[in-house]
Amino acid sequence: MASSSQRQTPDTPATADAPALSQLLPSASEQLNAVEEVRRLFEQIFASEDGQRKSIDEPIFVSFDVAHGNKKGFSAIGVSLLDTRSFVGKLKNREHTHSPLWTRTYIFHYGSQGVRLAQKRALFDGDAQKVTPTDRMSLLRHLFSYYNEEVEPCCQSQKFLPFQASAREPPLSSKAAADSNARPIVVVGHSIPQDIHSLRKVGFDITQVAPVVAFMDTQTISRELYWKEDRSKNISLKDLCTLIGFQPIKLHNSGNDAAYTLVVLLSLASKILGNDTYENLEKLIQSALLSAKTTTQKRKEAGQDEHTFEDWAENLNSENF
Repeated sequence: MASSSQRQTPDTPATADAPALSQLLPSASEQLNAVEEVRRLFEQIFASEDGQRKSIDEPIFVSFDVAHGNKKGFSAIGVSLLDTRSFVGKLKNREHTHSPLWTRTYIFHYGSQGVRLAQKRALFDGDAQKVTPTDRMSLLRHLFSYYNEEVEPCCQSQKFLPFQASAREPPLSSKAAADSNARPIVVVGHSIPQDIHSLRKVGFDITQVAPVVAFMDTQTISRELYWKEDRSKNISLKDLCTLIGFQPIKLHNSGNDAAYTLVVLLSLASKILGNDTYENLEKLIQSALLSAKTTTQKRKEAGQDEHTFEDWAENLNSENF
């Protein structure tokens, strides 16, 4: 997520440092306006609830945020992941063994003290991890490429694992995106043109490693939803969270920002679809927000030292689809 002075609107002319959205995202994502794209995507996800599901109906949401400010490249990247299999499908109401969102911050250019601070500030059952700059490309492939391999036993959703430099890497080629075992993804960000541009500058193209169903920019969606007459309107992630109805904490931690951005997208989708249309979506949002606490906060609330989290599947109601 770039600073507000760097963010570009879809209509802003491209510059060397901040390209326009149309230069970064596939044209297919621009055939519908942002609000209708959200409606189409979520209706497609939920429409197959009672029918035969296809891989494209079960995308993984990959929300990401890049921390800039280092001349050698971005200093950190945060991701928050959500597999739609965990809340849509016949296994969605089983007792889950994982938290709603899988969230991590990966740090390139800070020392151990910076990593410990990021770990201390991590919300959403998240964590922070140091990665050497030489492993950056391997990490990026790890964050955006998913295959039908290891799954969660509770709901058959993707089992997300921390990055390991020695882990097997998916191939970096156009064949990777066309691999029948590759899971489709929805790329999510808040003012993402600058973040995507940062990935491109280091030689990484998301569309080369995964089949991308859609790019979702919460800045653009909120602008079309709330400020139709002001297409140049920019709103910070903090102010957008407040507008939607919740107060974010510990922002400017890349993992936290990515998670809040994903919650914002789910909230905007709920509003676009109609708050009463898919009640499970709203309950998923509330369950995710319940995990927006640090490990220390959770231990104090639980009155114990052992890390625990509430089983969020109990909040889902199968009769609401």
